[in-house]
Parts: sequence; C-alpha cells; structure tokens
Amino acid sequence: MTGKRGALTALIVSCALVVALAVAAVVAPGYIARYFVVDYLEAQGLAVDIDKIDINLLTGHVAIDDAHGEVTDGPNAGEGFTIGHLGLELAYPPLLDHKIVLESISLRSATIDITRGPDNGLTIAGVALPQGQSSGGGTWRFGVEQVQVGALRVHYKQPAMGKTPAIDQVVTLNQSGAENMVTWRKGEPIPVDAHLGAAGGSLSLSGSMAPLADSPTANLHIKAENFPVSMLAPLAKQAGIDRADGRIDTDLDLSLTYDADKHLLIHSDGQTVFEGVVLVQTSGMRIDADAVSFDGISDWRLMRADAEPGEITTDGRFVLDDLSIQKTGTLDLTADKAAWAGKSFVSLDDPFRITTHGTYNDANVRLVSCDRLKLKAASEHLTGDLETTFSKNSTTIVSNGTYRATAFEFAVPGSLSTTTDAMDWQGTTSTTLTGKATRIDTNGRLGGKNLVFKIPETSIFTTDDIDWDGQTHIDSGTLFIHAARGRLVTTGARLDLPAMPLAFIAHRFIYDGRYGQTPDASGNALKLVMSGEAMGTDLDVRNTTINAPWLATLQDHASGIEIDGLSDIRVDRLETSGVRIMGDTDTDSEAIQAVSLDLKNFHLRDLLHYELESATLKDAIMHLRRDLSGYGVISEYFGGNGQKSANSPSASKSEDTSKNTTGGATQSTFSIKHLGISGPSVWFVDTVTEPHVALHGMDLNFVLNDLDTARPDRDADYRLSIDLGAYGHFDSTGTVAPLASGGMNMDIDAWLRSLNMPSLSGYLNQAMGRKIARGAINGTLDLKAKAGQLDGKLQATISNFRLANDSDKVTEIALGINMETALAIIRGQDDEFTFQSSILGDVTNPYFSVDNLVREAVLAGIRTALLSNYSPVGLANKIKNVFLNLFRSVEGRPAIFAEGKHYVRPEDRHYMGLIAQAMNKNLDWTLTVEGQGVPADAKAMDLFQTGRIDDDNRVALEDLARSREEAIRDYLAARGVSPNRIISKGPTVLDDDEAKPLVRFTLDKKND
Repeated sequence: MTGKRGALTALIVSCALVVALAVAAVVAPGYIARYFVVDYLEAQGLAVDIDKIDINLLTGHVAIDDAHGEVTDGPNAGEGFTIGHLGLELAYPPLLDHKIVLESISLRSATIDITRGPDNGLTIAGVALPQGQSSGGGTWRFGVEQVQVGALRVHYKQPAMGKTPAIDQVVTLNQSGAENMVTWRKGEPIPVDAHLGAAGGSLSLSGSMAPLADSPTANLHIKAENFPVSMLAPLAKQAGIDRADGRIDTDLDLSLTYDADKHLLIHSDGQTVFEGVVLVQTSGMRIDADAVSFDGISDWRLMRADAEPGEITTDGRFVLDDLSIQKTGTLDLTADKAAWAGKSFVSLDDPFRITTHGTYNDANVRLVSCDRLKLKAASEHLTGDLETTFSKNSTTIVSNGTYRATAFEFAVPGSLSTTTDAMDWQGTTSTTLTGKATRIDTNGRLGGKNLVFKIPETSIFTTDDIDWDGQTHIDSGTLFIHAARGRLVTTGARLDLPAMPLAFIAHRFIYDGRYGQTPDASGNALKLVMSGEAMGTDLDVRNTTINAPWLATLQDHASGIEIDGLSDIRVDRLETSGVRIMGDTDTDSEAIQAVSLDLKNFHLRDLLHYELESATLKDAIMHLRRDLSGYGVISEYFGGNGQKSANSPSASKSEDTSKNTTGGATQSTFSIKHLGISGPSVWFVDTVTEPHVALHGMDLNFVLNDLDTARPDRDADYRLSIDLGAYGHFDSTGTVAPLASGGMNMDIDAWLRSLNMPSLSGYLNQAMGRKIARGAINGTLDLKAKAGQLDGKLQATISNFRLANDSDKVTEIALGINMETALAIIRGQDDEFTFQSSILGDVTNPYFSVDNLVREAVLAGIRTALLSNYSPVGLANKIKNVFLNLFRSVEGRPAIFAEGKHYVRPEDRHYMGLIAQAMNKNLDWTLTVEGQGVPADAKAMDLFQTGRIDDDNRVALEDLARSREEAIRDYLAARGVSPNRIISKGPTVLDDDEAKPLVRFTLDKKND
C-alpha cells in the first residue's frame, strides 16, 4: 500500500513538474525575451518600454505589442522606434537544414529612424549596425514566406557627402507586402504589393523584385495618385535636386537594377503627370510649373561608381503648363505652355546638361538673362536638336534645326532690339548667357515679316519681308560686338539714321557680303566693317527734315563695298537707273531726272574727304525754279528764304551735328577726276519776274575734270554744250578753280547761238519796264577771273529785235532819245546790230548781268548809228540796196564754216539776217541747203592721220555736214523763218583737199 502511495505521489509530482515545465516553456520565454531585448537595447543607449511580448516555442509564434525605444544621449539622441504590433511565425523543420524561415512577418503602426553616417555605416533606431563582420559559421540561411506591413513610418537621414546633398525624408508604407524572400535563392524574384500613403496621396507598387541577387533588380508597376513629390527626395538628391515639391499622378512600368559596379539603372514606360512642381538646385536653378507631364520611356543611370554623374534618357512627349525656369544671375524663362516630343538626354553632372532631338512648341514665352538679353514670343516651334547646359556662372543653349516664332521680340538692352510678326529660322544657333555678357553665334537662313531692328540713337531698320542666309556673331560684353557674313534680301525696307537726318527706303534691297562692328586698334571702341556688294530697286535716299528724297532710283547695284571703320569707306562702282535727284515735297517734280548714274571708285576718308574717280549722269532732265523762297526744290535742301531760321532748334541741332562731324574747324573736301552729265532736257523757270522767265535746254553735254577742293588753287577743266530753246545753242570750255585762295580763278570761253530773246522778257521788264516781242542773239563770251576779280568781254549780235507794243510806256535811254526812236533810227531793212560789254567786278557781284543786256544792245546800236560816217537815211539806203541785190547771187555765195565746226561764223550772221528778212517778207519762198564735209574737217577732228577719207570717217563727216545744215535752219528759224521752208538736199563728203567746209544755198522764189 505504501509503495502504491509512493508511486502515485511520484506520478503526481512528475505530472506537476511536467505541467510546470510546460507552463514555464510557454510563459517564461516572454519574460526572458523581454529581459534580453530590454537589456541589449539599454546597453546600446536606448530607453526601452515594451508593453507585451508573447512567445510560443511550440508554435514558433512571436508577438510584440506597444514597444517604444529612444536614444536619450549622444549624437543620435532622439532617434528610436515605436511598434504597435510585430508578429513573427517561425517554421522549425527548416532548422535541421540550417535555414531560418519565417512563415510570416506582420508589422503595424510602427515608426523607425534610420541614419546613414559619413562613413556609410547605418544606424537603425539609434543602434549602429556592425560593419565588416562575418556571419559566424556562414552556413545558416534566412527566408521569409510572407511580409505584411501596415502604417510603417520610416524616417531616413543622410548627411551631405561630396557632391551628394543631405537627405532628411519620411516615408510611410500602408498595406504593403512581399512573399518568398529567401537567401538561398538570391536570384529568384520576390512578389511585391506595396501601398504608400503621404499627405493625402497614394503610391502603389506591384510586381516582383530580387533584392538579394548579385545585381538586385525590381520589375514593378507603379500607380500614383496625388502623391507628394517630396517623397522622392532620395532619388531627387541623387539627381542633384536639393528641393522637390509638387504632386504626382502616374501609371507606368518600372524596372530597376543595381549592378555589380553599384550603378542604379532605372527604366520606365508609361505616363507621369506632375502638378505644382517646384525643383530647386543648390547651384541656384529653380524650376516651377503648374503641370508637367511625360508619356513615353525613360532610362536613368544613378549612383554611379567613381563619382560618375548620373544620366537620364527619354523618348516620348513632355507637356508643361505655366513653366518658369530661373538661374540666379543668368536666366529667367517663363512660358504659358510648352510641349516637347522626341528624344532627350540629361547629364546630372555639374554643369547640368539637357540634350534633345525632336519637336518643341510653346506659347507666350519670355526669356531674360541678367539685363543682357531679352526674348519674347507669342508662340515658338522648334524641330531638330537642342542642347542646354546650366553651369555655375553661365547658361549655354545650342540648337540645330528649324525654328518658327510669331510676335517675336529680341533685345540686348542698350545695344539692339528687334521685333517681327513672324520669323522662320533654319540652321544652327549657339547662345551663352552669363552675368557679364551674352554671346550668340548662328549659321543658317532666317525669314521674317514686318521686322523692326533698332540700335539706340544710331539707326532704325524696318522691312515688310526679310530673308537672311549666312553667319552671325554677337557678343554683348564690355563692347557690343556683332558681325555677320552672308546674303540679305528685304522688301519694303527702310533704314533711318536719326542723327543725319537721313533715311534709306527701298522696295527691294539685297546685300551680299560681310558686316560687323568690331574693336578698333585700341580695344576700347568699336569700328564698322563691311565688305560686299548691294542691289536695290525703287531706292529712296530721303531727307527726313523735309520728308523729300535727295536721291530716288529704280535700279541700283553697288560693288566693291569696303568699310574699315568710318575713317575709310570705299565703293568700287555704283550703277543706278531711273534717277531722280532732290525731289519736291509737294509734287512729283524733281531738280534732276536721269536715265542712269554711274559712279566709280568712291572713297570717303574720316567722314570729311570725298574722293570720286568718275561720275556719269546720262539722259538727264533738269528742273530749276527760282521763286520768292529761293531756288525752288533746291532751296529746301540747301537753304533759302523760305527755310527755317538758323536760330530755330532744328537748325541749331543740325549745326551742332555738322560741327561734331567735321571736328569743329576741320572742313570737308571733295575731289572728282571726271564728271559727265548728258541729257535731253533742262528747264529753268523764274517766277519772280513778270512775265515769268522760262528757258528750255536740250541735248546737254557737260564734262568736268580734276576738281579737288583739297587743292583749291588747281584748275579744273570743263566742257559744256546745250541747245537752248527751239533753235538756240550754247557752248563753253575753260578752266575754273572755284575755291582758290583769295577768290575764284577762271578762264572761260563761251559761244551763244540763236538764243530766243522773248524768253528773257521778264528780266527786261523787271529792269526797264518793257517786254521783248521777238529777237535772237548770237555772241561770244571771254571771261577770266583772278582772285575773284572779273575781266571779261561779251560780244553779241542781235537781230530781228522788237519790243512788245505798249503805248502807255516810253523808255528813255540817253540824250532824250527813247527806245522806240532809237530802234527806228537803226532799223532799216537789216534790223541787226552788234554790241560789246566788258564784264568787271567781283564774281559774286559783276558789273554786267542779263538784266541790262537789252539796254546795252540798244545803246550799242545807237552809237553805231549816230557816230557812223553815214546818215541814218544813207545807212538805210545802203542796206536797201544790199537787200535788193542779195538774192541775185545767193547760189554763188555759200556760208563758210570753221574746219571741224558746225556753227555760223560771226562774219556770216549779217548775211543770214538778210536772208531771214527776205524770206519773212516773201512767205512763199523756200531755201534748199546742202552741207559739205571735206578732208580739212577730218584733220581738225583728228579722224585720221593720213589725210584720206575712208568708210569709217565718212560717216562722221556726213554727220558734221548735216549738223551744218541744221545750224543754218536753226539760225533762220530763230529769226522767224518756218523750218518747213528750209529743205535739206542731203550732206555730201568731198575728197578734194582744196574743198572748203561750207553750206550751199538754192533759193526757190516761186512766182518771182
């Protein structure tokens, strides 16, 4: 019995012990674990509080609830952790294979602080993880079948290391999970399903990853809604972005690889939209945008070894709204909208660089670079390559492709500005923006509409259309340097030079060559340089003060333009056609109109000294008018009674400008080796007299040689020939020094033939109160001047002279004899008289003028009549007898001419006058004339050296003979004989060396 009781007692004790051990196995681990965990963490410097630890060794279940730990001292003070719930499920069987496998891990309502130190070591919850330690035996492996995380808040901090800025970021994971993570199958992917939430936004990741592979990878689908950009701070820091704000909406596929060389490779394919984006770099660049979207693929290479800069490549479409890019001190860019479709490459190096290839469009763009450059456009379109580099002190933009813009404005403040309604560019452009200068280089073709180009206080250029093909360079540093080489074509162009005042206007203008303003030898100032040629149509060089053209032409071509600073300006040749010079302000008239103007070898030195080798004005029509205000149109350009007072503000300004141009006392000089003017018509009207004086000249030929105002004492020679009126002619040759020291020098010979005197009636009426009814004058002028003092003689023959009938006026000439009486005394059948008059005095105020020409002529006639050996009646009878016998021998008395000349000699004028009187009294008579050219003419004209007449010089001699016939016709016609009654038999050329130059007559008296 006793044995049974002992056995029972032993059984009970054993059972109690087993139960106690079982209870201890269930309950004790929690307390033991709490002790070791708390002891370890406190040893690491954390103050730890764990509400509950539940460990079941039988099932492998571990649970920790409401745990809190915090570092209370040291550099990591304040760091720690909180755990709402942590659950682990341990599988025992794999332990036999040295595998620790957690069937599940669940974590909820937890926070943890993670810090990476400067030595790259990690501190988790204030506890530093050991580095470089082995895993002991190295045979144990670890695996987790399932991970569930809810409301996990991770606070990650990392100090600045090298070029990588500091990171301080909080990330929250909500309802996230992963499966099948095992260390013995490192390359196998792990399914992932994670959901992050922050500030009202969410980010979901689904897919797989292999974090334990030799090259960790991840293939994920990411979907974000209103997710804060700030959550991506670690990646942004790697991209060199110090601050990133905004919201993200995205739907894309993402793959990541962290290869053996520690390069983080990211590939994305999908759509991402950023709203309210703010990106800030420590270099001073800031990017703001209401919205930024990208649809396409991208590849990122970050965290590269050996501090290699990160790279980003994309292929897709970017769209931005309300974009603003600012770079401290160098760049301020805004745009309402911007869109890019194509490929891009971004280098995250310093300098930051973006390279693109594709199509770009924007609206209402504005670019400002530190008051060095301003650009504005209503819209822009760019197709091609674009590279933008943002360095610390500069921004460089290089483009290659097609660029179009509307309402385009470009300016370098204080240097230039340009605006255009539409612009089209194709080529390359390089722009560098710094705090001190803007440099622009271009090479390509530019087209524009309604362009306005201004250089302050210098010029304003406007054009309806512009086309430029070439290269340009602009550098707005200390000096505004700009240069161009190429071809410029414009229509509707105008260039205003306010300081001149001058404007160049052209319907179409072409310039082909080089242009620029480059530093001079001192390096402190700019000089203008040009080299090329120019062409224009409908050119108008306008005087903007009176708004009238100095010069207007239909066609122009200037070649050999060479400008090396304003001190050296050259033009090899200027050819123009359809020329108008000094146009009127109120009418279509002009001072000079010509078919063509040809200038050769023009040279302007120091803006003072004008040199011209040759100027030829062909087929010129000249209009000269004298009125109460001066000389008509000319007075508007060169001054006159009607111009503004010299004391007016505009006059003072012009005077000051002139002084500045000439350097005060320095005077301009002008030299021309050859000037030729030919024209069909010259008009002169004097409206001051009554009646108006009106002269009409034709067949003008004027030649001037070797005029040089810099050598004022050197004579210039000239030749002048012009037809005056219907039958008159004027010739003159000589030398002149208009600016000679002490006064003008001249030596002039002139010949006047058959000038119609009634056209000068206004001057006689002004001087003597009488008008000329008819008359013709022939004469010679020998005029010399020395030091401005005249010594000349006028010899003239006046025929067929009549005063206009005016019974109310009697003009007394001398000795109580009036003009009518004097003329009656000398007027017989001849009606011809001669006179001489000396021309003395100063060249500016001669003793003789046209005003007293008729007075001198009448006095000369009176002297001849009164002092003659014959009485007036005897003189009349003598003239009558000569007249009666004249036409009995007219066929036998030809008119003799000087060798090589075609003018009527003075000794034949009396004879011609008698013929005119006879034909005027016998209106049915006709006169046949036959001009004759002879070998003596050929010798005088240097037509040959041998003295023989051949086919070549025969034509010239026939022309001379014909001119002699015309001279006879004009002489008689000027005296009232109708030209239709003078018949040409035709010119003849004789080979006889004894033959004389003459015109033969045949008189047909009809019924006589």
